[in-house]
Amino acid sequence: MCAFASLLSRNRTYDGGLPEHQLKRVTEYIHDHLEQRVEQAKQLLDVSELLIADVALQCGFSSQSHFGQWFRKLSGMTPKAYRCR
Repeated sequence: MCAFASLLSRNRTYDGGLPEHQLKRVTEYIHDHLEQRVEQAKQLLDVSELLIADVALQCGFSSQSHFGQWFRKLSGMTPKAYRCR
């Protein structure tokens, strides 16, 4: 579950501009898109010798740190550990 969606589920006092059902759809879309980007990164890590920072950028992450956080959250391991497995 997306970090923002889990925050929303714990905190029912969200007072933003979107109704809760629309916010849920947006956060699900973002989460699905992140999963696709991590899957694309896995493929690149499997078949290329690109630096992890370059994989992150090619998959649309703004930094290697941001990429690493989401990669670990969604795959259970770091990009380096995934490549070395």
